[in-house]
Amino acid sequence: MIKYSDLVVLTRIFVGKSCNLYLFDPELKCEFDLEEEKDGGEEAPKVLVNLGGEIERFKTHSLEEFDFIFDFSNKISQGSFKHHDLNFIQAPNGTVRWVFDKKDRKANFLRFYTNGTLRSKIIRAGIKLAVSMKLSKWVSQSFQLLRKQDYYFETYCQEINYDSFSVFTGTPGLFRKPIVQLIQAKKDCHYLKLAISASSKKCIERELYHLKTLELKDYNQFSIPTIHHSSSAYGMLTEAIAPSKHGSVKELNDSGLNAIIELMNKNMNHQKLSYSSFFQQITEHLFFLENHPNESTTKLLDQLRLVKDSIQANTYLYLSKAHGDLTPWNMVRNENGLIIYDWEMSMNDAPLLYDVFHFVYQNEGLVKRKDSSSIKDSIQRLIQRESLAGFISKYEIDVRLNHQLYVLHALLSCLVKVNVQGVATADQEKMIANWSDALDLQFKNNLSHNFRYEFLEDLQQFLVSRRYAALKFMEKDFQSLPLSSDLDLLIDSSELDVLVNFIEKDARVKDVKVLKKSYMWVLGVHFLDEGFLNLDLIFDFIRKGQRYMDADAVLKYSQEVNGIMRPSLWDDIEYVQMFYTLNESEIPTKYTQLFLERLSHLDLERAYVEMINANHQLHLDTVEQAFQYSRSKKQAFSKFCARYNDDRRAKLKLYWSYVKDCWVEIKRRPGFIVTFSGVDGAGKTTIIQEVTSILGKKYRKEVVYLRHRPGLLPIISTLKYGSRENAEKKTTERLPRTGSNKSILSSIFRFAYYYTDYMIGQVYVYFRYIIRGKVVIYDRYYFDFINDSVRSNIRLNRRFIKALYRFIYKPKFNFYLYEEAEVILQRKKELDLAQIKELNGKYFSLFNEFSRKISSGKYLKIRNRQKNATVNYIIHQLKEAA
Repeated sequence: MIKYSDLVVLTRIFVGKSCNLYLFDPELKCEFDLEEEKDGGEEAPKVLVNLGGEIERFKTHSLEEFDFIFDFSNKISQGSFKHHDLNFIQAPNGTVRWVFDKKDRKANFLRFYTNGTLRSKIIRAGIKLAVSMKLSKWVSQSFQLLRKQDYYFETYCQEINYDSFSVFTGTPGLFRKPIVQLIQAKKDCHYLKLAISASSKKCIERELYHLKTLELKDYNQFSIPTIHHSSSAYGMLTEAIAPSKHGSVKELNDSGLNAIIELMNKNMNHQKLSYSSFFQQITEHLFFLENHPNESTTKLLDQLRLVKDSIQANTYLYLSKAHGDLTPWNMVRNENGLIIYDWEMSMNDAPLLYDVFHFVYQNEGLVKRKDSSSIKDSIQRLIQRESLAGFISKYEIDVRLNHQLYVLHALLSCLVKVNVQGVATADQEKMIANWSDALDLQFKNNLSHNFRYEFLEDLQQFLVSRRYAALKFMEKDFQSLPLSSDLDLLIDSSELDVLVNFIEKDARVKDVKVLKKSYMWVLGVHFLDEGFLNLDLIFDFIRKGQRYMDADAVLKYSQEVNGIMRPSLWDDIEYVQMFYTLNESEIPTKYTQLFLERLSHLDLERAYVEMINANHQLHLDTVEQAFQYSRSKKQAFSKFCARYNDDRRAKLKLYWSYVKDCWVEIKRRPGFIVTFSGVDGAGKTTIIQEVTSILGKKYRKEVVYLRHRPGLLPIISTLKYGSRENAEKKTTERLPRTGSNKSILSSIFRFAYYYTDYMIGQVYVYFRYIIRGKVVIYDRYYFDFINDSVRSNIRLNRRFIKALYRFIYKPKFNFYLYEEAEVILQRKKELDLAQIKELNGKYFSLFNEFSRKISSGKYLKIRNRQKNATVNYIIHQLKEAA
């Protein structure tokens, strides 16, 4: 059996885009998976496909009337035709995958075969062996091609010297593009990618554009194919890639990650997500699917729409160029390094890490046939790799959001292709299943069954008849509020008890923590499914004992928009301006951009500048200046508040309320200290980053990061290296335990210096951070002096150092992360096996001892084998305090 679509592809390669195709198939060997081709007209070449036996005529046509004959019987003999014996190999689903010369003994066509699994390696070896031993009939079928004209693909290769060729017919589907492999002296010399449809033509046009764009910049971590000058949108000719002996790419190792990072770094831009062509494509794909219902997509549409609507499109993200289809079969290594090809799916403004996610999904899902759980674990391992973790940390990448955007885009793109094709290939079905599972596994917090989502929907309905206004609210409805955002409501004070009672009685709410101040109530709402919402109920605009706006007036002039009461544009801007400027901070970019757009849309930029100048005696020239922080603007706002609060009795009352608020804040929302200990390679840095992110985004806690000690006193080596930054850099670069100090006197001096830093610094940390409700995270703590003082170039008795811990501030939470010594040694080779085992033993002993003797804090040991499990355990311990 042979598919009709494959016959069409073969004619496109050898004959051209337009021909008159005649099929002789008495034994019904052709599977019609496409409608029959229309006649190409009188001038078009005539092509006969013979799936029967030996024939001399076809209906009323003599064989001489045809320009090409594809003879699968191998029995036709016509002296007037040029004759070519070819073999073809079919995929398991019956699709013709490769076509090659019957005389080929090298099996060069296997360059296009991905062999990432044992099964694929066996298949590859079997095919290669059969071809080399002239036993091609065991693995392939044959046909003869008779022709009077040149092959169509040769029109693109006239300047190329080659003596043989083979063909990869392309991945079936909407964008199928055959690749002709030109061979000279038994080695690849060029590749020709052919457009056989309007869709594949667009792909080649896109790839040519991106390759030419990439040529404009110098890349050190990877290279791209060299384009031949005769290339066009119908046929792109590139020089062959000669892989090394171990040229195939099976995993995304350091060289692959460095290539992706370099591509992102050199093409990065910071823009609003909604303005990007990437997000617009998501919107267009969703619109297309909603207007072209299909049984295979209908079930997913509601879920996809919810995920898309949950994304805050006004967010500013780092976007960058991405390959778009980075897979093991689109990368190869040779003596010059890594080469990446097939750039037809490339994008200029994809979310960061798009290529990382795509490689994992394709490699784990298609090559290894793994499920979504394995894909998830592979992604977690990759983002913990040192190079990628550093990049993520540098640009504060929201991995979860970027992963969500990738899955949404990839799944929608695939569903659109399937919709147009009318049927999904086996590979597409597998990937759709994996991407769909990812929506359930990774992003369930955004879907409608989430308690936070449902509660916000009901809260919006509850407030319909209440006197309130949603401040600086950017979403279309409450349930679209991002997980990392608070909800700020200006509300009449008479409604407070009623609203809190409504929240406390909600069946989905596990607990409500209420912090009452003189001008606002802060509610921490914990849900039964571990969700969290921070709700600020504001009933007066006061900062440090000074009123800066009239709450009653703001409520009076609020208006309903999409079912939500919102303040007037002027009041909303004034609130944001006052709140951030009086707190001596920049207005967040998302609010600045929102208000600038709204003012521009209403043509009110000049009016706003004049108003803020008049109200606050400022001299601003542009609307952009109005949203920038400056000391003069802060002073002008403070003077305004002073004039606004000219009633002395009321002023004293407000100040007294402010003193009580400070006491309430200290008493009800104290901060705490968390320490992380463990040998190098235990995974402290990655866990700290995750915990910091969750505390900040989910529990709205400000986190202060300290390394080893309070740091009030400078690092001793600052005297040597000139600055704290240089000293810290040198300390980080130097391997641990490489200090040369052996003097007891020097050790006493060093330890006394560091101990003094702890004694003085712990007081500073308490009053600067803890008393203000902040979380202080130490990456290492005093325990390092006890267990590994050599690391700090100190050689003193361990029991002496441990005894002095009694005078050190006892953190509330202490986590010791560990793993088997052999595992740690694989991660980092800074210590040898014996040293790792020794330190693990000391930490175990110390934490066991302190957990028995010290009741003022927790001393917990965690085997850091699975990152998610470790983070979840730590957050479970911290959430009550948070």
